[in-house]
Amino acid sequence: MHLRCFTRLGIASIATLVAPSLSATPLTDGLEAFKEGRFDEASTLWARGASLGDVDAELQLGVMLGAGKHLPRDVPRARALLAAAVQQGNVDAMVALALLDYRPDVGQREEGLALLKSAAARSSRKAPPLLTLAGTVDLATLGFSGPASEQEALLPVRFSKPFSANPADVSAGRDTVNRTCVACHGTGVMGAPRSGHPEQWKERLSLGLDTLAERSAKGYKACPPRGGDYLLTDDQVRAAVYVMTEGGARR
Repeated sequence: MHLRCFTRLGIASIATLVAPSLSATPLTDGLEAFKEGRFDEASTLWARGASLGDVDAELQLGVMLGAGKHLPRDVPRARALLAAAVQQGNVDAMVALALLDYRPDVGQREEGLALLKSAAARSSRKAPPLLTLAGTVDLATLGFSGPASEQEALLPVRFSKPFSANPADVSAGRDTVNRTCVACHGTGVMGAPRSGHPEQWKERLSLGLDTLAERSAKGYKACPPRGGDYLLTDDQVRAAVYVMTEGGARR
């Protein structure tokens, strides 16, 4: 939905980042628990896997704790887990730790930049566009996305009610666009349809507002789930899409 759109770059959801196993493991069991919304169980399973040195479990739990949506946010523990995965050469963990380090409350941008360069040198598909944009965009505005958004893509999209375009929802949608979506959809970077240009959304809107909002919530093409803002609700995403498409082209 905005400049965070480059963080996805066609990467498969987190479920496909992990090679399937013939037998259940704390990692795979945790992924199933997460998909079913059993977040405490997922974190417990991933913690068990991390204690056994499972690099992917370290990544998943580190991302979950860094995002702080389904568990209380714990930056020191998140950084420790991601750093352990980095030490094992996991390039996704390098990118996740870099984005976490760029957050204002962490404030370790130089370390984050070094991690992105290292990930790019190891053939990460996520790091090069981040490095390209780092010269013109403050990566701190991206929030903690990437793998966090890929985790979120496992969850079903559920709107709390039919969209009514009442003033409160429209105002909230405009706030989301201005805070989250405008960097990509305000400029058209990477081919993103521009906010306030309904003709650029015409083909997409033929799918219907709810379907278009669901795509935005789940992630579509180069755009990560929720535009990379892990904390946006499904209703907030739909309101933002409505505003960007100028009222769903008046539906």
